[in-house]
Amino acid sequence: MNKKTNQSTLRTKPLNKTRLVITHWYCLHLPSRVHLLANFLAQKCPDIVLLNELKIDLSEANIYLDFNNYQFITKPRNKYGGGVAILIKEGIEFIQDFSYEEFNSELLCIKMNLGKNSELIVFSLYNLPNVLLNFEFFKTVNKKCRNYILGGDLNARTKQIGCVGENENGIMLERIINELDFSVINDKRPTFNILNKNYFEILDLFLVSSSLIDKITDFSVLNSQDMTSDHFPIEESISMGYQLENKSAAKRFNYKKANWQLFSEIFNSQI
Repeated sequence: MNKKTNQSTLRTKPLNKTRLVITHWYCLHLPSRVHLLANFLAQKCPDIVLLNELKIDLSEANIYLDFNNYQFITKPRNKYGGGVAILIKEGIEFIQDFSYEEFNSELLCIKMNLGKNSELIVFSLYNLPNVLLNFEFFKTVNKKCRNYILGGDLNARTKQIGCVGENENGIMLERIINELDFSVINDKRPTFNILNKNYFEILDLFLVSSSLIDKITDFSVLNSQDMTSDHFPIEESISMGYQLENKSAAKRFNYKKANWQLFSEIFNSQI
């Protein structure tokens, strides 16, 4: 279930953001690693963080996603698996876009105003291992959007991007790359590991539109960060060339005051 978020934030001065840093992390189980993520955010200060595999329920969102200097939107599944979230640094205005909900239950989307009648669309996607990548979703993004970034564990393996193995999702990813306006910016460094088996693979990806390719200034697999997940965080830096819009008078919902227990009871009664 999404938590609807209006345009944010409350700052008196516009945020002059010519460089945007986006991190994706498959955290495996956020409650057991929330302190590691808090330290990571304090040290690295990324602008946007895309999270997969939270393993929390909706009532726990304000406990495990409440980080200093960050807003969040989330779509938890339950305590046993799945769930996605996006953390957005305070001062960056965004709108949550719900128009892609039909394509995947583990998908979130935000839009940011770049000025000059231009938008940046950011997606966080977790694609389950036994679910085929939805070509129609990527086709729709390709048709509707100009500047877009997608980060997530797509569970797609193809040697075309440097993977060790191959699978059906990898074949679909090849089709997406070859037929649509999506480019993988990863290098061949692995993002997933099973250390006791000496197994490494590329599972976590950033895909971007061709309009952003020449604006990507850096890509990193943060394998030196001791995050204890079997997935390393990945990070990209984008040179925007213009500032992200920030409207100081924009409205904002205070989710910390929400009665999530009551919300869950009402929501469950409607199912």
